[in-house]
Amino acid sequence: MQIACGQFQVYPGEIEKNKTKILGLMADAKANNIQILLLPELCLTGYLLGDLWEELDFLEEAEEAGESIRQHTNADFAVVFGNIALDSQNIGENGRIRLFNSAWVAWNQNWVSNDPIGTYHFPKVLMPNYREFDDSRYFYDLRKLALAQKIDIQDALKPITLFSKSIGISICEDGWGEDYGLQPIDILGRQNLDYILNLSCSPFTLGKESKRNRVFAKFANKWNAPLFYCNCTGVQNNGKTVFGFDGASAIYLPNGDVATAKKYQEVLWDGKTHQKLSPHTEMDSIGMHLIFCTQNFMASAGLKRVTIGASGGIDSAVAAALFTQVLGPENVLLVNMPSKFNSHTTISLAEKLAKSLGTWYTSVSIEDSASLTKKQIHGLTINRKSECKILELTDFHLENVQARDRSSRVLSAVGCGFASVFSCNANKAETTVGYSTLYGDHGGFLAPLADLWKDKVYALGRWFQQKYGLSIPEGIFTIVPSAELSAKQDVDKDEGDPFHYEYHDKLFQSWIEKWNRATPTSLLEHYQTGSLPEYLGLPHSIEHYFPSTKAFVEDLERWWRCFKGMGVVKRVQAPPVIAITKRSFGFDYRESILPVVFSQKYIRLKKEILGK
Repeated sequence: MQIACGQFQVYPGEIEKNKTKILGLMADAKANNIQILLLPELCLTGYLLGDLWEELDFLEEAEEAGESIRQHTNADFAVVFGNIALDSQNIGENGRIRLFNSAWVAWNQNWVSNDPIGTYHFPKVLMPNYREFDDSRYFYDLRKLALAQKIDIQDALKPITLFSKSIGISICEDGWGEDYGLQPIDILGRQNLDYILNLSCSPFTLGKESKRNRVFAKFANKWNAPLFYCNCTGVQNNGKTVFGFDGASAIYLPNGDVATAKKYQEVLWDGKTHQKLSPHTEMDSIGMHLIFCTQNFMASAGLKRVTIGASGGIDSAVAAALFTQVLGPENVLLVNMPSKFNSHTTISLAEKLAKSLGTWYTSVSIEDSASLTKKQIHGLTINRKSECKILELTDFHLENVQARDRSSRVLSAVGCGFASVFSCNANKAETTVGYSTLYGDHGGFLAPLADLWKDKVYALGRWFQQKYGLSIPEGIFTIVPSAELSAKQDVDKDEGDPFHYEYHDKLFQSWIEKWNRATPTSLLEHYQTGSLPEYLGLPHSIEHYFPSTKAFVEDLERWWRCFKGMGVVKRVQAPPVIAITKRSFGFDYRESILPVVFSQKYIRLKKEILGK
C-alpha cells in the first residue's frame, strides 16, 4: 500500500488558496503512484478562525471546495482530508445548524460512506476544550451524534476499506483520549486494522513532540498497525495568541520505529526519507519556531519593516536579532530614546548593537518632551463647581510619562517615517506582573518574546550569535536589566529592575505553566515545609533571595497583586504573543478582570508563618 502525507502550509480563512495547494499535491501524488493521500485536519479552512465558523457563506464555500477535491480522485487514487460538514436538517446546541469537524474520504470520484451513522463524512470524536482549543463552541462531535441516533459509540466507530485494506480514521485529539475515558483509536484497533490514519492541526508547544511520539508509537505497537500522522505547517491565531504549526508529520511502525517529515516545510512524504537532525537543543526549537512564526505572521499581514526601541538591554537586543534574521538588516530600524536618567553605557550599547547587526539606527531624546509634559500638567488647576484642585506629577508618574513618550510618541512616529510597525519587547516575567507602562512600552504590533522567561531570552541571544552570527555586544549580556526611568535605576550602580530573575522567573512560571497552578496558599504551604526550592526548581534556598520570612511574604503578595490586578488589565490590551510554552498569555491563558483575593487559608498560614 502506497500512502503519503501531504504536509503543507494551511492559510486560515483562505479556502481557494488551500484548495489550489491540495489539488497540486494530489497531482504530484498521482504522478508518484501514491494510492492514498492523507491531508491535515481542516486543511481547506484552517482551524483557528474564531466566529468565522458561524458564517454560512464561508461554510458553503468549504463544502464546494471539498466537492472539487472529490472529482480529482480515480479508481487508483484516494484522498483523506479534513473539512467541515454541515447538517442543515438539525440544530446544534448553539442554536445553529450542526457543524462537524470531519474527515472526508474520496475514491474514484465518490465519497466513501460512514455506514454506522449514515453520512459521507467521519466526525471528530473528542472535542478539546482547553488551552487555545474551543471546539465544542462550534462543532458537534460523534459522541453527541451517536447519542442522538441512539447508537453505542463502539458501533459508531468503524474502519473503512480502501484497496482491500482495513483503515481506521482519527482526527487529532482522537489520539489523545487518556483524559476522556474514551480512546477512539483503541475502539478502532480492536477491529483488525491494517493502517491507522490521524489527520491533525496540532500547534507547536515546547516538549509536545516527544510526548506525541510516545503516545502514537504505543498505538501502532498495541494494534500492530502503522500509524500515519499528518500535520500542517503555517501560522494561525485567535486574535491574541499566535500559534505556529511545525508539521513534523510522522509514521509510527509496530516495531517502534518512527520516521518524521521535515519540519516547517511543505512536502509530499511517504516516509522513505525523513529528517535526520543534528543534536537538537531546546533553544534550537525555540529559535527556529520564533523565526518561522514571526516571518509568517508578518507576511500574512503584509508587513515588511520594523522599528525597535533599543534600550541597550537584552530584551530589545534579542528582538532586534530576531527581526534582523527575519527581515534583513535593511528593514530594521533601532531607536534609542534617552532621558537624563539613561547611562552613557546603555546608549553606547544600543548604538553598538545596531552596528554589529547592520541595521538602521537613530537616537531621539525624550528629555525635552517629558519636561514639557511635566511643565504642562504638574501644578495644573482643575475645577468642579466651586471646588478646585492642583494636580501633581510624582517621580513615579513621570516614569510612566517617559515610557509612554518613548512608545506612543517617538516609536510610533519614527515607525511612520520608516514605513514600519514597531515591536513590543516584553519578556514573560514582565508580562506576568504588568511591569510595563500601558500605552507605553506595553505597545506594539507583536510581542514575540512575551512567552519566554528572562533566562530564555539571554539564552536566545547566545543562540542567535552561534546559529546565525548575529553579534550582540557582550556588555548587553552582563549589564543589569533596568528601565532607566529614574535616578534609582542607575545601571552603572547596578540598580535595575525589582526582580531576582533566577527566583521570580520560577515563581511566576508556577502561577501559569504548572498544570495544577500554584497560588500564594500552596506556595506558603511549601515554604512552611521547606520544600519550596524543590517545588519551584530553584538552585538555592529561599534565604538566598530574601533576608527574612517577612520579606519573602511581602514580595509574594506584591507580585501576586500585580499579576491578578493591573497585570490583567494590561494583558487584555497587550499585542499578540507568539506561543512557545504550554501556557501562553492571550487566548491560551484566559482570564477575567477581577478583584485581587487571598484565600482564608492563606491568611491563616501567613499568621502562623509570621507569628502574628
